Amino acid sequence: MELNEIDDDIEAFLVESYENLNQIEGDIIELEKASGNGEALVRIYRSLHTLKGNCGFLPFPNLESLAHAGENLLSCLRDRTIAITPDIISTLLQTVDSIRQILAQIQATKQDGDVYDGLRLRDYSALIATLTRLSETKQTPKASQLAVNIQTPQKDTAASESVEALNHELTEISTTTSESAYIRVNVNLLDQMMNLVGELVLARNQIIGFSTKFKDNGFAATCQHLSLLTAELQEGVMKTRLQPISSIWQKFPRVTRDLAIASGKEVEVEMEGAETELDKSIIETIKDPLTHLLRNCIDHGIELPAERVACGKPSVGRLFLRAFHESGKVNIEIGDDGRGLNLERLKGRSQQLGLVSAVQTATMSESEAMNLIFLSGFSTAEQVTHLSGRGVGMDIVKSNIEKINGTVEIHSQQGQGTTFKIKIPLTLAIIPALIVTSGGNYYAIPQASLQELVRLEALNNIEILYDVPVYRLRGNLVPLIYLNEVFQHDSASNLETLSLVIVQVDNYRFGLVVDTIEDIQDIVVKPLGRQLKALSLICRSYCFRGWHSGINY
Repeated sequence: MELNEIDDDIEAFLVESYENLNQIEGDIIELEKASGNGEALVRIYRSLHTLKGNCGFLPFPNLESLAHAGENLLSCLRDRTIAITPDIISTLLQTVDSIRQILAQIQATKQDGDVYDGLRLRDYSALIATLTRLSETKQTPKASQLAVNIQTPQKDTAASESVEALNHELTEISTTTSESAYIRVNVNLLDQMMNLVGELVLARNQIIGFSTKFKDNGFAATCQHLSLLTAELQEGVMKTRLQPISSIWQKFPRVTRDLAIASGKEVEVEMEGAETELDKSIIETIKDPLTHLLRNCIDHGIELPAERVACGKPSVGRLFLRAFHESGKVNIEIGDDGRGLNLERLKGRSQQLGLVSAVQTATMSESEAMNLIFLSGFSTAEQVTHLSGRGVGMDIVKSNIEKINGTVEIHSQQGQGTTFKIKIPLTLAIIPALIVTSGGNYYAIPQASLQELVRLEALNNIEILYDVPVYRLRGNLVPLIYLNEVFQHDSASNLETLSLVIVQVDNYRFGLVVDTIEDIQDIVVKPLGRQLKALSLICRSYCFRGWHSGINY
């Protein structure tokens, strides 16, 4: 076998093994919650059996031995010859961690030989011995542990065996068919395809612009067909990059369990909307911020069991995660039912750390006081622990979310809990935008921020309030911003009419006064080159190319 073929086999093995490992870890956590979950037991056993079987082909004998020992323990648990105990759950999770370490070694060296951690040799023989000992500890299962599935009286043993064989065969066929419906594709290839689709969108926009100059019905029909095909291709390629947020959340039950044990707390996790999809690049960006928020909720939010009971709460804390689509964005909420934020303590601590002055804290609103936790260097912990206290993290959470044009808000009630609400775009690659003009230049406004368009026939509808121009829209005052004044160029607007774009950005609503309103166009968002990052004229790290020259964003 060629060397590159071996490398391809190892890469495929690693991808499948990591997927199996993530499934195993999640099922073990489910098993700890409900020891009678026979389906979780079967899934763990099958995933571990698959991983062990794949080791024999390459071969990876050390990993195979560890997986085999784990498989034997799972076989005993599945057959109910031993009962599930906290010790077994912890050992299984330790096995998952060890397998993950070996996979990392394989990824780095292409072999599963001796794994060194600094100067210390990692030896998995003790773990294998523990798995073997637990497997050989036979127990008489209780009635509640004997069976998970309801067993019907076996009047005909042969018939029963034939039905089981048929069910097994159908399961194998179903699994094979399901697996053959998917293929693994390198992410770099998807990135290249997305880039080409972006260029195709730009070319389509240019051709459509040309078609308006010619009075040729055949050419116009071809342009419409091209536009339709491009839109379908764009949608299809973007869907290939979408991943469910469960790809991040599946690790959270394990993280929650470990943190809860380390802090002496009891925490249960509730998840809603795990099927909500996001672009892969955004998934990778928000993974660490979401993990930090979860750690923050457990460490600072949820109280110790005795404290919760004294406050009239259940001893087990509640940690919830929600995700859903709304107004062209993905909304993610992470919260707890813990002690909530003490605003006076936040203000006092921020003053003690020298982050704000006494005058500033005296005039702060509740929202501003809550946002103090996002200041660099802020921490309410008096001592540094392995979980918190260094004053780094929350500021990085906010900055990383803002890098992808997202926002994060805090909603908290003392004694009731805290919720972090995050809003982020579905994708950063291609977005629909409204094209407007001002001073001879073209500008684009993301469609997700648009509320409505207004045509003002008379200037007397504009009022001045505290030196700020405002427009009364259905009884509500909307502050106005003149785009030509922002960019300091002459406006070509007719003094008798004004084009007004009502824009909603986060919680702020305002009217943008422009010269003309053109059309909705798909724009391609790309990172700026490093040579342009220092320019003061560009307020964001993204720009786009459109079918007009000189378009600004």
